[in-house]
Amino acid sequence: EQLQIIRTALKKLPERRRKAFLWHRVEGLSFSAVGRRLGITRHAVVKHVTRAALDIDKALSAAME
Repeated sequence: EQLQIIRTALKKLPERRRKAFLWHRVEGLSFSAVGRRLGITRHAVVKHVTRAALDIDKALSAAME
C-alpha cells in the first residue's frame, strides 16, 4: 500500500523534481551528476530532491490519517 502511495506521489511531481529525485535516490547519482543531466546547478538539484522527499512524506502521512 505504501509503495502505491509513493508511486502516485511521484507521478504528481513536476518532471524535473521527479527526475532529480529518482536519479539521486534510486540510481545513486551525485547531486552534481544530476545537475549536469538536467542542466541546472547542484544547489537546485538539492532543492528538488529535498522538496520531492517532503512531498512524498506528506502523501504518506496523509494516507495514515
